[in-house]
Amino acid sequence: MQQMDNKVHYITQNLQNVLTDIYIDTLDLNQDSTIGTLYYNSGEVYYNGQLMYGMCGFGTSYYKSGNKWYTGYWDNDVWTGKGIIYYETGEKYFEGTFVNGEAQGKGTFYYKSGIPEFSGNFVNGERNGMGIKHYKTGEIYYFGTFVNNKENGHGIIYRKSGHEYCEGLFKDGEFVKDYI
Repeated sequence: MQQMDNKVHYITQNLQNVLTDIYIDTLDLNQDSTIGTLYYNSGEVYYNGQLMYGMCGFGTSYYKSGNKWYTGYWDNDVWTGKGIIYYETGEKYFEGTFVNGEAQGKGTFYYKSGIPEFSGNFVNGERNGMGIKHYKTGEIYYFGTFVNNKENGHGIIYRKSGHEYCEGLFKDGEFVKDYI
């Protein structure tokens, strides 16, 4: 799994590499949608869900281990709409909204323990706008604005005790000036 600071869309780019290794099993044709299962060449389930000229609508993709990789909405083989990405070991990694395979709007990254690592706004797969970073134990570490995955603009850093450590201006992830 990628580091949490990497763009979510990097994960979806790996999807294109996987698609060359799958084949389509028989499909269950309904009136308005096609439900089907895609398999890796080695036989493991890759995707189960709606298919119409590719993965579309609601579906779940899987790692070769059988654990979920992504559950949510697709459009033309790309994550589009609300969805959840999982660590290969099964824990939730990211939950949010996707547009063309990239996180867009509100979303949350999680530590493997299930505690949120970051909750906030995403633009083109990157942390942009207001957000909250947490310590691994769940306490708030940083509350403020982000630009291109880094703290930028007004923000507050907190100690694990919950007491404010510093408040001021951040640039490219670095504290540059307090307001006093």
